[in-house]
Amino acid sequence: MASSAKTSSTATNVDRDSGPAWDSLSNALTNDSSYAGIQLTLANDTSDWAVFTNWGFNISPLASINGIVFSYVGSTAVWANEITTDEIHLYDNSVTNTWPSYQSSTNWSTTSATFTAGSPSDLWGYGVLEAPGITVDADTINGSNFGVAISVKAGDVYGASTFTGQLYYVSMTIYHTINGFRYASTEVKDVRIGNTQVTRGYLGGATLNTEEITIL
Repeated sequence: MASSAKTSSTATNVDRDSGPAWDSLSNALTNDSSYAGIQLTLANDTSDWAVFTNWGFNISPLASINGIVFSYVGSTAVWANEITTDEIHLYDNSVTNTWPSYQSSTNWSTTSATFTAGSPSDLWGYGVLEAPGITVDADTINGSNFGVAISVKAGDVYGASTFTGQLYYVSMTIYHTINGFRYASTEVKDVRIGNTQVTRGYLGGATLNTEEITIL
């Protein structure tokens, strides 16, 4: 199984129930000390969506997607647990999948930490009835509108009047299997019979992939 890791190029605040907006979201596009900020003023208050798209993936159309891992680095400004991850969803062209919701009730601390959602074998609910609108395939993932939406909420910190979070960095890794051929170490992406593109190879009823066949 192959993998491809990328960072987002576009960060956008998208309204969620008229919640507080994120500040300086573009700071989360680079792995440095700068951060996107969120400030909530009521316990259990929920933020807008921080949406990260335009990842620049170039996964072969021959690939089958096996899993998605989204990573993000966050901390709180004053109090441990003053910010909690509320929901994380896949996002594509203004559509968020409705199930599952990852990282619910994950508490942020005053020390920055890396959190992850998904796994190399997790398609985030794709194929489940509760997740309409987003097809998890190479064409979708390579598109500039594909990404992740994350929202946080204020934690239950006694005596706090403001709840401040700092989102430093986001990244995504796509795990996939190529269903095609290689010529030596080069993937053959465009095999044709006449004018017809051949996108998969079969041996009996089994699909071949690059880990199983090499054309020398």
